[in-house]
Amino acid sequence: MERTVCDCQKCRSFCRRPGYCVPDDVPAIAEYLGMSEADLRKNYLTAGRGITFARYYTLGLRRGQQAEPALYHVSTIVPKAYNGWCTFFDTRTGHCQIHPVAPFACRMFDDHISPEEFETRRQAGLRLILEDGTHARPLPNPTMPT
Repeated sequence: MERTVCDCQKCRSFCRRPGYCVPDDVPAIAEYLGMSEADLRKNYLTAGRGITFARYYTLGLRRGQQAEPALYHVSTIVPKAYNGWCTFFDTRTGHCQIHPVAPFACRMFDDHISPEEFETRRQAGLRLILEDGTHARPLPNPTMPT
């Protein structure tokens, strides 16, 4: 999947809401900035709101049976915000200082992609996080007593 390339004012406005990182982003950003991952996490990243989503499992279902969703919450990390902008956004030049290694959500979404393309890219990001295995935790099913 290719990164977005738009650099219009509308797309740059997304830099007010720093995009989430996938697992491979942190080492790439740290290397690009010439610092350790620990220093990057401590000084420039913070916990995001995370993403809650449903996965539907159909394995073992008989024809006509309805799949029950399993809810998951994925922890996310994002660049810190500074004065209302992503810490990596240079307000003087209007450009990202880490653009070549920008976080997943920054490099994969812009204001001009279709809703279908947005969903395809969103699911690709969730898969990358889930494959890592350390960031997703199941939530109780809201339709089932706990």
